[in-house]
Amino acid sequence: MKRKGLLKCFSAVLVLCMILSCVSFSFATAGAAVVGETSIVSASSSASGDNFTWDNASVYFLLTDRFKNGNTSNDHSYNRGLDQDGNVVSGIDTRGTFHGGDFAGVTQAINEGYFNDLGVNAIWISAPYEQIHGYVVGGDGNPSYAHYSYHGYYVLDYTQTDANFGTAEEFGTLVDTAHEHGIRVILDVVMNHSGYNSLYDMDEYGFGTVKSGWENYYFSHQNINNADYHSYIDYDSSAADWANWWGADWIRCGVAGYTQGGGDNLTMSLAGLPDFRTDSTATVGIPNLLKTKWKKEGRLSQETNELSSYLSKTGKKQTVTNSISYWLSTWVREYGVDGFRCDTAKHVDLASWKTLKDTCVDALKEWRQNNPSKAGADWDEDFWMTGECWDHNIGWGYDSYYTQGGFDSMINFETQGGGMLSMSGLNGVYSNYASSINSNDKFNQLSYLSSHDSTLARGNLISTGSAFLLLPGGIQIYYGDETNRPLVPGVPNDGNGGAGHSLRSDMNWDSADSAVLAHWQKVGSFRNKHVSIGAGDHQQISGYSSSTGYTFSRSYDNGVISDNIIATIGAPSNTNLAVDVSSLWSDGTIVTNAYDGTTATVTNGKATFNTGANGTILMEGPVSTISMSLKGSYSFYDSQTLTVSLRGADYAMVSIDGGTEFKVVDGDKFSIGEGVEVGATIKVTMTASNDEETSTKSFTYKKKDPNAVVRVYFDNSRYNWSTVNAYIYDESSGNAVENKDWPGETMTYDTATGFYMIEVPDNLTNGRVIFNAGKTSSNRYPADGAQGLEINGTHMLFSYGNKWEPYTNQTVGPTEPTTAPDPTKTTTVYFDNSNSKFSTPTIYYWSYATNSSPVSWPGVPMTNVSGDIWKATFDNKYDGCIFSNNGSNKIGDLTIPGSNYIHNGSSWSAYTEPTEPTEPTTAPATTVPVTTAPVTTVPATTAPATTVPATTVPATTVPTTDELTVKASSNIFPTATKTFNKDEGTVTVSYKLTANMKAVDTQWTLTYDNTKLKYDIADNMVDGSQTITPSAGDKLVFNNKSNYIKGNFSNLKLVSFDNNADFVSVTFDIIGTGKADVYLDLEVLSLAYKDSSNKPHCASIVDFSKMQDISGIKGFENASISTSTNLESSILMGDVNGDGYVKVDDATAVLKYVVGKESLNSLQIKAADVNRDGKVNVKDATLIQKYLADMISGF
Repeated sequence: MKRKGLLKCFSAVLVLCMILSCVSFSFATAGAAVVGETSIVSASSSASGDNFTWDNASVYFLLTDRFKNGNTSNDHSYNRGLDQDGNVVSGIDTRGTFHGGDFAGVTQAINEGYFNDLGVNAIWISAPYEQIHGYVVGGDGNPSYAHYSYHGYYVLDYTQTDANFGTAEEFGTLVDTAHEHGIRVILDVVMNHSGYNSLYDMDEYGFGTVKSGWENYYFSHQNINNADYHSYIDYDSSAADWANWWGADWIRCGVAGYTQGGGDNLTMSLAGLPDFRTDSTATVGIPNLLKTKWKKEGRLSQETNELSSYLSKTGKKQTVTNSISYWLSTWVREYGVDGFRCDTAKHVDLASWKTLKDTCVDALKEWRQNNPSKAGADWDEDFWMTGECWDHNIGWGYDSYYTQGGFDSMINFETQGGGMLSMSGLNGVYSNYASSINSNDKFNQLSYLSSHDSTLARGNLISTGSAFLLLPGGIQIYYGDETNRPLVPGVPNDGNGGAGHSLRSDMNWDSADSAVLAHWQKVGSFRNKHVSIGAGDHQQISGYSSSTGYTFSRSYDNGVISDNIIATIGAPSNTNLAVDVSSLWSDGTIVTNAYDGTTATVTNGKATFNTGANGTILMEGPVSTISMSLKGSYSFYDSQTLTVSLRGADYAMVSIDGGTEFKVVDGDKFSIGEGVEVGATIKVTMTASNDEETSTKSFTYKKKDPNAVVRVYFDNSRYNWSTVNAYIYDESSGNAVENKDWPGETMTYDTATGFYMIEVPDNLTNGRVIFNAGKTSSNRYPADGAQGLEINGTHMLFSYGNKWEPYTNQTVGPTEPTTAPDPTKTTTVYFDNSNSKFSTPTIYYWSYATNSSPVSWPGVPMTNVSGDIWKATFDNKYDGCIFSNNGSNKIGDLTIPGSNYIHNGSSWSAYTEPTEPTEPTTAPATTVPVTTAPVTTVPATTAPATTVPATTVPATTVPTTDELTVKASSNIFPTATKTFNKDEGTVTVSYKLTANMKAVDTQWTLTYDNTKLKYDIADNMVDGSQTITPSAGDKLVFNNKSNYIKGNFSNLKLVSFDNNADFVSVTFDIIGTGKADVYLDLEVLSLAYKDSSNKPHCASIVDFSKMQDISGIKGFENASISTSTNLESSILMGDVNGDGYVKVDDATAVLKYVVGKESLNSLQIKAADVNRDGKVNVKDATLIQKYLADMISGF
């Protein structure tokens, strides 16, 4: 077990395991930036020397080893890739070896202007410090391949450069050269784990127990595998030998004398890597490994004294975190490094990240003070830090990574692959990103298309490139995105990080796609020149159309810098297009299309340019010496006051809707809207002059109907909060305005919709809302520290899965149906109250299929038929119910067998309602004869306290106790078992899985009602092992939050789930009464098999929380799991060649198939059958052509 926990290293899952972290649910807000308002950027975000801001960062991420070889003499440092005689080993698999890229090569590219031509203003390079010297086994196959730390994630020594990358002098030259070209330098750093114990390093530095004969095996680099490799290492016999490594007070790893890695994100040995004890406050010494190494190099006294001096000067203890933070900060203090990208951020405690950040902020200030004549010394932005937490995205908001971890940015996984950047939906993305990111100067995201862990976004890199490079916030280009760099030939990629080597091919300098590169250079340079693109307010000018493209503006003014642009992308090629530019530039202004250098004079508010081959117009005006704007909301009731912001001119003349001009100065206020009709658009024009120019800008506003009340709705059917409050606020004016002190106002239940509802005050309709269950409750969304959800003057609905979307089906009060309900679409159920003696039976009903209910707990009162017989009628789509005495003494959860069934408190039976009262021929033994006379009710306080036990029911029925009813459901699993232990006061919820192939990878989220259920890790451990997914063993990573548990595992040993094995089984302590929901969202489930050569093959049968059709993938034709969920094929209709786009090539492929010149697999046939008639013929090709010509909108 110790060997497995420490050193299992396989290519198909290694990187996945390194970066897997919690999966979240994201939501899109339709937040448009307020017209006329400017974004305020902090001084620390905007540099005085070169107008750089991290808010508009264009970061170029390169793997140093794979980018450019500038010094071939260092290619085989530490005998890497050499045999025992020092000769280069040939004929081996090189996917995991060093390829020669180095600091000198990056410096050459900087000097050649490569990054400047691309508009890059920051480069992110691999960790430059020394990596483990030897290799480990790269995969679980036999034979496998050598995996060196070419990527920089297996640290050996933080204090000096890795010789394969170059010398300290060469690194210093790289940083200085970048600074001279106006480029910041970011280092990829790891604080979570050290490198593996390779055979070479163990021998070189004398740690661990290495068996004889290892050299002949190791240096061949061929016919290697995990079993043979580790057979030369004794992990268990000698604690003394292993003490010569990092030491048990430094790392967790499970070898002799060390503690095994934990079961949570902070203490686990991620992918078997030794886990640094950054969470420990214990004083530690220098690890024996480093003592041995530094002594051999003659640096022991120097390094020891420098660390001791720093700790003494700062008054810090010599902890693991403080030691690593000092070593990493030295790269900042000595070379002027500008920022870090922090790997596996969720696996290190936030306090340690904050320590690193604060240490580096001080270090950068020290470097600037000590090197005043160097380029970059006059830059005034603080040291910058971005973090990687798998699946983190803009929807997570301003969370604890920022507030507690000190991060300035987090990597945004939402844009990965580029799928969300289609032209038709781009404005929603741009609006949301601009309003979310640029409304908080402490919040930013680093968005990307491709990465070293997940995917290379290819397809149409012209269109996708434009959409990506013009994103608000920071962006990260992965090396080769701009040149269409291909995957490593012959190396599989599973699209989820499991085969990361395939994503890390050598930079394609000799085969770059020149057309793509030229386009990215033009758009990237335009972005770098204009801070408004990343940091400014966004406004759509015209929505996307195939005939005119998509046009928008960005505006930025922080009091020092004023910048404005208008861009058109996705337009038809080589077309003269008149673009409305009146919102920024007045008639007579000469504007430039930066894409091709042409100019145009604004006439009647428009500028006409040719769209060129790539349908792109990037407009910039003359650099103005005058900056002016108006503070106010785009939409308002009655009237509103606008505040003037004016710089560069003594005064401005203002006209409202072409009326008489009046004079204003900076800070003046004036009103608009009085006497104007509701719904009218108001245009305010400002004109200002100085000795150099006259500038005119216009602003548009809309007067809203005061009777059109904006409402916010909350669907509580799955959350079951006891109270729902809405805290609504608006900070856009600088001073916070709120509907009520925290926690806001209590929402009321709306019977017309089945949701909780609140009317938004007129002055807050463009504000934000935070939902919560009270001051003392942990139930709230968004999370503490995050901004509220944007209302945007629109009816909005918040529902399960943190969905926040416009709501158009609201009804103000109940209405009478115009026709009687269709009896064939209703269900009538009856309840025999003779045993229960409820005062007035109520029924709560829901749909098992959708896990939704139109009523709130405890439901609606039933109608008395006669005597003890009660009934209720509702839509037959609802097939689950609970009977109760207005919420107490519940009977359920019950599966309704159909219409006209009666429940007697223990079982169902068919029932026919009498058409008129009848006397029973024989009176039931336990009841009085049924009559039509009113029944005398028993007060609730004197009703019997017992509940009739439920009889055994199908698997979908929920077991009950007299304390709590638990309903367990899932998006994939049709059933779950619930086992109550009254003696222990617990309930165990188990989801069973039967798969005809073995599982290799999964991610899931289990949500539960934390007011009724409590999760205790001790209840889910046996003999130190987790019991949540027993088959996964120590490969399961799980993390409990306030009301949900996230889990994932990846293990190429292939986990079997046979005969309804426990897939997810969680035991909860019962802490409340009533009804509690448990819901399993299975997000990813990958199945796998090994071929005859023992090579693993994987495919995801569940992805993005939906079943996927993988029958078209070789080897998975018959893959199945026990579920009744309908399969949803992961194809794009019309995308026959599978490149992610519908193009003319796809229509051609259909025609070739029809005439027998091309074959299609099963998935391609599904994609080609766009008319869904079960055939692929000329009709399908014609429909694809019509779609491309915009003659039809879809298939």
